[in-house]
Amino acid sequence: MYTTNWIYLQTNAEDKEALKKLHEVEYPAPKEKLNTLKKTWGMRQQLVLDSTLNNFDSLLTIEKVIMTELAALKITRKTAV
Repeated sequence: MYTTNWIYLQTNAEDKEALKKLHEVEYPAPKEKLNTLKKTWGMRQQLVLDSTLNNFDSLLTIEKVIMTELAALKITRKTAV
């Protein structure tokens, strides 16, 4: 939702801050905790977690590209006016 709002509701600063917070604060802490906990799990459960975290990390990477590209586009538009 936050990424969609970043694209279509570009003036919605609240959602932009929420997405940044998710990337910088809300996701890294649980990820770190899960990576610590998984050491006590069986190999299959560890692989499932690793796959899930890798997929979510890929999503975050795509979101960062979108955020960066839209910010650059906004700057380009401002300088062109």
